[in-house]
Amino acid sequence: MDILIIAAMTAGGTYIIIYKVIGRKLLAKTGVVWDIAITVGAPILFLGSFAGVASGILAGVIFSGMTALTPRD
Repeated sequence: MDILIIAAMTAGGTYIIIYKVIGRKLLAKTGVVWDIAITVGAPILFLGSFAGVASGILAGVIFSGMTALTPRD
């Protein structure tokens, strides 16, 4: 359960920062690039234990779901 909470906080925080920095339209346009970057980058960031890598992978999956729900005007 802790891994899921940490992954959700990581994905949510990353999404909010990227959303504020580049804006909704560019985020929606380049969503696949961000999905791949977060899914690969988060486990590398949390490297060192199984729980860290698992939370990183889950963060990438949650982030992908969040970018899929971003409106594409």
